[in-house]
Amino acid sequence: MDDIIGYTMTERKGKLGDKEIIERDFHPIFINEEARLCAKQRIERGLYEVFSKYCDKVDE
Repeated sequence: MDDIIGYTMTERKGKLGDKEIIERDFHPIFINEEARLCAKQRIERGLYEVFSKYCDKVDE
């Protein structure tokens, strides 16, 4: 996590019935492109491990 120097935030507001909903997204700011790609690959590997377990069960 030392490769992240901060975060940017985007905010969207919407209405659901009579309530106002606020959605906030935080996006990391990496120190360089290599750090961003490394984090992306780490996330992709983790997602692949999770979803591949479910795909194996469906194929059986």
